[in-house]
Amino acid sequence: MMLNYKLIEIEDKDKWDSFIDSFDHVHGFQLYEWGEVKRIQGWKPLRLALIKDDKIIIALQILSKSIMGFSIGQSPFGPVCDSQKVSKEEWKLFFRELNYYLKSKKIITLIFQPYFNLDLCQYSNLIRKVPFLLVYAKTYVINLEPDLEDIFNSFNSKTRTQIRKSIRDGLITIEIDNSERGFERFYKLYEETYFRTKAVPLRKEIFREMSKIFEKPKHLNIFFAKVSNINASTIIVLSSGKTAVYQWAASSSNPEIRKLNTQRRLVWEVVKYYKQNKYKIFDLGGIPDEEDIDRNSKHYGIYEFKSFFGEKVYENSGVYIISTFPTWFISNAIRLQELFKMLRGWR
Repeated sequence: MMLNYKLIEIEDKDKWDSFIDSFDHVHGFQLYEWGEVKRIQGWKPLRLALIKDDKIIIALQILSKSIMGFSIGQSPFGPVCDSQKVSKEEWKLFFRELNYYLKSKKIITLIFQPYFNLDLCQYSNLIRKVPFLLVYAKTYVINLEPDLEDIFNSFNSKTRTQIRKSIRDGLITIEIDNSERGFERFYKLYEETYFRTKAVPLRKEIFREMSKIFEKPKHLNIFFAKVSNINASTIIVLSSGKTAVYQWAASSSNPEIRKLNTQRRLVWEVVKYYKQNKYKIFDLGGIPDEEDIDRNSKHYGIYEFKSFFGEKVYENSGVYIISTFPTWFISNAIRLQELFKMLRGWR
């Protein structure tokens, strides 16, 4: 190992989150708290850092799970670093030491997806790109640095009209409720939404655990739009650094309430909140792949709604794999549908 460099596990929550929060463009799935939430789904969080003179250079939160005697690892939106300052030699060192670490923990495969555009294959022959998606490839991003008026004017004209009307009518009230009761309110709408769309919701225990683990509104907020004291729509925003992410959302099935476009108004209020709190990026939480963007697709509604707000499309750099098993083994293993299903357990 290069002089003064070490790859270590970080157990100090404040030290870990302090590093994660030091970046503008970083996803909350690398926060210490998110690793603790994932324990409920059977994942074990491992927080690794390449340090030099006690200063973190690269950080990577790995979620590992044992299946049939082997361990598989994933790291959504990691590693985290200042890519402009990390040298090619430091990247090589990081991946070499990471490979040794994975072997010591009997993790046969690690799949990860950086949250920034970086071709990691150029730094090591130990990793390679894989043709499947762990989280999402593209998302709409709203730049929060311009004036609020400029941000508003970047929205779809129909959306602007609906938001203005909702403000004039005065029927919608907005609030933040991060209490345990707030999670209960959220989950009631969340179940209603998933029942309407015939999808499978996350277990209630996961959200209940979030209410205990995310103690500070700095990293998680639950926003509500109410009509006549009825919960009409809701959004959970996960934030870190200077990035806020539209992570989970739900809305009422009541046709009269849905006519009021409460979700569009709520997104605008969320944008205003994070703009006022000095955030720089609002990530709308992913859009479907291009082949799914079809008016007859069940995913089209998600794409269309987010496109009303999205100022530009942000594309992630891809999904990478590092394996302690022979390449031929992994090349065959990643074709197994059961492995895909397991990896999608990040949700």
